[in-house]
Amino acid sequence: MPILAVLGLIGAKSWRVDRDHFSETTDRRSDGLVWHMTKALPTVNELLARYPGADTFRFGDTPDLVAELTGLVRSGKKRATCTHLAELEAGAQKPEVGRCDIALNFDGTPALVIKTLEVRETTFADMTEEMALMEGEDESLAGWRANHESYYRRHGVFEPDMVLFWERFDVVEDFGEIDV
Repeated sequence: MPILAVLGLIGAKSWRVDRDHFSETTDRRSDGLVWHMTKALPTVNELLARYPGADTFRFGDTPDLVAELTGLVRSGKKRATCTHLAELEAGAQKPEVGRCDIALNFDGTPALVIKTLEVRETTFADMTEEMALMEGEDESLAGWRANHESYYRRHGVFEPDMVLFWERFDVVEDFGEIDV
């Protein structure tokens, strides 16, 4: 039996939840009482069952970068990303129009579900300004090139003619916001 916790009071009723499947948000009412509301958070396995064929991935490779890029997606500023061929060779799925994929937080918990709307095969050198700016990370193509070259060099895969799969997407589910 899962460990149960009492998260708080709403009126005179206690709410009990399984800590592994719920998140908690706390608010202070105008009368000074603290109350808690919960929303079920799906596991990665539940999402993989809900979205057959989905891949899991992170926007970025460090805790700070994952948080920053996921935040850009949540704000609506980032609506595209790119995958380099080396990621596919390492086991990532090639982006596919219509498929939903699960973006993870750095700790491996679900952050978002995205749906691929468009895929273009290109090279680093042929990336257009329009495509780069849709990634929402930089203010210019030159900024995109500098930051992405640094990222790809850090992974030992940078070549000006390296193949990239640019992907435009929309957010289907966001697990960072609690709607109660």
